[in-house]
Amino acid sequence: MFADLGHFSQLSIQITFMLFVYPSLILAYMGQAAYLSQHHVIENDYQIGFYISVPKSLRVPVLLIAILAAVVGSQAIITVTFSIIKQCSSLGCFPRVKIVHTNSKFHGQIYIPEINWILMTLCLAVSIGFRDTKRMGNASGMVF
Repeated sequence: MFADLGHFSQLSIQITFMLFVYPSLILAYMGQAAYLSQHHVIENDYQIGFYISVPKSLRVPVLLIAILAAVVGSQAIITVTFSIIKQCSSLGCFPRVKIVHTNSKFHGQIYIPEINWILMTLCLAVSIGFRDTKRMGNASGMVF
């Protein structure tokens, strides 16, 4: 979340987290835990616990929200990586790289082409290496 300080103030992030994000997460996890405690038998190996707990009429909208959350999460990882590399480079702990400031008003919005290529290569290597979403899920701790 610190990477978003280039876009939003610290107070706005704190208010949004405490009034919207945290209660939403708590309610979602409590609802999923309550459902799975009552319906803990999964008939099919390809069913994921979270999507079983969502009513069938809401599964497509929930899936779309999950896809959007994954996009936001991946963008946050890229932004944080750029920020950390910039800070390490400023401290002399990382080799010098080309840092492009994408916005003249906000200093936190940067782009580092070399790091972007490295992240892309690593993502492709992980995707090709696992070859299967079930293996990838098992590696990340999710049980499919």
